[in-house]
Amino acid sequence: MGGAMASAYASKHPDKVMGLILLGAYVYGDYPPERALTIYGTFNTSVAEKIDYTENIVIIEGGNHAQFGNYGRQKGDPDATISSTEQQNVAVAAIKEFLSKPVE
Repeated sequence: MGGAMASAYASKHPDKVMGLILLGAYVYGDYPPERALTIYGTFNTSVAEKIDYTENIVIIEGGNHAQFGNYGRQKGDPDATISSTEQQNVAVAAIKEFLSKPVE
């Protein structure tokens, strides 16, 4: 729930947070989605169900929650159909693109 906690903090302290990068997480609270990047895998359905915005979303085909880190399989997390390296490479490319955009 780290992404949700970071998002909740950011929504309460917008003067201290310029943007969010959420891996396998979603914007929670009143933080503007246009200032956040949401990346999740197609096997991370609990995230997909919570997203009610369309800005800055990257969905990694075949990815799951656990492969954003190196902490092993998570309870209820289906097996990914891509490697963790491939998933992380897609995420890094999306993060680089997001960070290269000017802050509005």
